[in-house]
Amino acid sequence: MRVSGVNTPVLAGHARSDSGSVTAELALALPVVLIVLALCVATLSIGSAQGQLWDVAGQSARAFARGDSASQVAQRANQLVPGSTVTREVVGPDLVCARVRLALSSVLSRFLSEPLNVRSCTLSESVTTRTAPA
Repeated sequence: MRVSGVNTPVLAGHARSDSGSVTAELALALPVVLIVLALCVATLSIGSAQGQLWDVAGQSARAFARGDSASQVAQRANQLVPGSTVTREVVGPDLVCARVRLALSSVLSRFLSEPLNVRSCTLSESVTTRTAPA
């Protein structure tokens, strides 16, 4: 049967058309778009947490260099980034480092299996006072 000059198969008295194909394509593409959006949000969250850890690691290293106790430094770090752990590392006689770790939440841990781990170092206070001009 010819409908308006185009060969279109007829099913049960109705001409077949492309109506609804956009809806089907959208239904197939929408989950992919949502997954990509979720990955972007997760990446931004991980990057933000990493930046916060860098700040905490720097502050913790300076606190260790001043001679603050490990419990004081850990308490301050937990105030800034809840759930973080801080460890002190001494590298040589004049260099003090702080390593800060943060286990990710269950949602973000699906994208990154290892905890975030940042290390920052600074000179110990005895070196900075010894080399400061009088």
